[in-house]
Amino acid sequence: MTEKEAEIFNDSFERCKSNPEFLDYFYKIFMDSDEEIKQKFVHTDFKKQKASVVHSIYVLMSLVGNTANQSELEDMDRVAKLHDRKHLDVGPHLYDRFLESILAAVKKYDSRYSGEIENAWQKMMLHGIEFMKSRY
Repeated sequence: MTEKEAEIFNDSFERCKSNPEFLDYFYKIFMDSDEEIKQKFVHTDFKKQKASVVHSIYVLMSLVGNTANQSELEDMDRVAKLHDRKHLDVGPHLYDRFLESILAAVKKYDSRYSGEIENAWQKMMLHGIEFMKSRY
């Protein structure tokens, strides 16, 4: 991912998350996309969940930009372990739904949405998705 793509992603993320409906919409379409996903969120505190996903995206940005500190690396490992087959059992196939859902939310909530922005989101999210899948 180039520095310009990372900047495009960051700017888009900031625009999206400035709207409180962005993550609500994302989780709605994500859970509606698959009954298995919906079941994984039955007992979820969404206030904490949304804060966690925002934090994870910032950590992912640090990892991709090679500026992550030890604490951030440990955070990513902790999140991956939480989602692995021995814990929440989030199978690799569910990350495709995650990507589709987050891209749909970006398309709706980023007022400057374009193919360039979609590409930046795909590249950034795929870094995290591949990491999570590799730890399953």
